Amino acid sequence: MDTVFIDRDEELNRLASVKPPAIVLVKGPRGIGKTALLKEFCRRLSQEGKKHVYVDCLKVLRPRQLVEEAIDWVASWELRLPERPEVLRRAYRARRPDEALETFFRFCYDIGVDVAILDEFTTLIRRFSRRRPYASADEVASHMRSLMESFPCLWILCSTSMEDVYQLCESARKPFARAIDIAFEVLPLAFRDIEKLVRSVNPRLDDESVKIVSLASCGNPFYAKAFAYSCLPGEEPKASVKRTLEAGAIGQYFEALFASLSPPEADVASHIAMGYRRYRDLELEDILDLPQALRGLMRKGLVGKTVLSRKHIIYWLKDNAFASWLAMRGIPGKGSWPFEKVWEQYLGFQGHFARFLRSLSKPKEIQGVRLGPYKDVRVKREAVHAAGESRDLFYCSYEPKKPQRDPNLERLSERKFVVFYHQPTKDLRTALEKEGYRVLVLEARRFS
Repeated sequence: MDTVFIDRDEELNRLASVKPPAIVLVKGPRGIGKTALLKEFCRRLSQEGKKHVYVDCLKVLRPRQLVEEAIDWVASWELRLPERPEVLRRAYRARRPDEALETFFRFCYDIGVDVAILDEFTTLIRRFSRRRPYASADEVASHMRSLMESFPCLWILCSTSMEDVYQLCESARKPFARAIDIAFEVLPLAFRDIEKLVRSVNPRLDDESVKIVSLASCGNPFYAKAFAYSCLPGEEPKASVKRTLEAGAIGQYFEALFASLSPPEADVASHIAMGYRRYRDLELEDILDLPQALRGLMRKGLVGKTVLSRKHIIYWLKDNAFASWLAMRGIPGKGSWPFEKVWEQYLGFQGHFARFLRSLSKPKEIQGVRLGPYKDVRVKREAVHAAGESRDLFYCSYEPKKPQRDPNLERLSERKFVVFYHQPTKDLRTALEKEGYRVLVLEARRFS
């Protein structure tokens, strides 16, 4: 699939505002748009005349290729290579990973690079850790950190593997634990931007199909393109989404992701997808090594944790599309969910909003409305009569965690929130607010 760049101004401005020398960590799940973001950043650097190097570490299979990729990138924007020929000779003589790293950093320093980007750097570290003289990934990372400090510039490190990022950068006493100056996670696109992407991929889709595909993508460009490519003429859009989840590109990706989990992690993820979100509910299922499995899933970036009280802990899957696949796959002996239920609980916009509410561990203001935290989240469909018309709308009602201590949080029986996919008309919004509803417009980027 071609790389399509749509609306990442917030992230681009954040990268552009960093003053070298610094080390920036960019992380996020597969397909969320990290590579497209970094290549757009490189394009803007070229327009500004700044020297930069971009290396896709997935292409580095041998140590020498690290320097070759850098040389090829520099040659592509016609920068005159350094006059010292020994730099190039050393590049092609690099056989060991430590020699390749030292040559790469020296090469960047000699040509006066302002920004150097290592995309999927954890893959490079894992591959180099299997070669002498390194004995572990920590040794490779420590060497890289010392070289970054010796050859300062703006270093941007990017990775999809959240577990490797945790082990190398976020866990205490690890090589990059205190070296990262700025770290941020690339968030899903807003639904209006996903719609632009879907229309560019498959212009034949009508408005309703675009809406359904955009919702099913959960704001992930990779999912959006896969769903849009798989839509057949005359096929119901939900049937296309179901087929792609079960046996298409996304289903194959989820199958590989599920196979990479340990048996306890896979068991816990399946139970959470089937509605066993509270810790005490998971305990009753006699899952082997439950605490360790939950920690592993959180380190992989698959599961989020909301602590409402000491005895009330909620776990939820961060990727609603993966949760949908797990629910459709089911648990042996406990059945599976039909696609209509999966759509209502996860892929429909009411499912996205419910997941956001479950993630709140402290109050948060969205669009002028103060939300959370909540111990009970209910999602229902109901006909709402307002502004002289009857519309079938989804609304979420929920009960605050401690309503008696915070009178500003509405009780379950007092207020309900109508959630729109697009901005409603002014008359409809006014009529709903007069009836006591709070109106919110769903945003994939915001409700994440």
